[in-house]
Amino acid sequence: MKKSYKKIIVVFIILLIILSLIVIIALINLNKGKKVISDSDFINYMEEHGYEVNDVTNKSKKNDDLVKSYTAIDNKTNLQVTYHELSDEKRAKTFYDNYISIFFVPTDKSSSNENINKNNYSKYILSTNDKYICISRVDNTIIYAQVESKDKDTIKTIFDDFSY
Repeated sequence: MKKSYKKIIVVFIILLIILSLIVIIALINLNKGKKVISDSDFINYMEEHGYEVNDVTNKSKKNDDLVKSYTAIDNKTNLQVTYHELSDEKRAKTFYDNYISIFFVPTDKSSSNENINKNNYSKYILSTNDKYICISRVDNTIIYAQVESKDKDTIKTIFDDFSY
């Protein structure tokens, strides 16, 4: 009888160790930040989806912290998505906060906004009757779009595809 209790205890301890490892791995994965997309990832994706991508880094060089800047335009719909890479995460956070301060609109019954800040990631969404604004930062990169409300699903898809 004592042997069967020992077997049960050993099996229980092994199961407890396995369960603990699963929980630890899950917690580690939850705390990982989002993956940064490179400028070439942005360019390739946008061109594959019919956008014309322009390097606007020199036009945007008012900010010395800006490393790269691209604007993707769909010539059929005039939708525009912008990609910025800044010199470091701190400067990207400041750049992101400045964008939000420009576009922040107090919500009323016909508008809503959402602000998310986690790990290496920030996202701000403003949705009104006539416009949709989304700006997302991962580490030192920012993707931004401002469109008419009717086009928000297209922009949501782009941001989701980038995991931004």
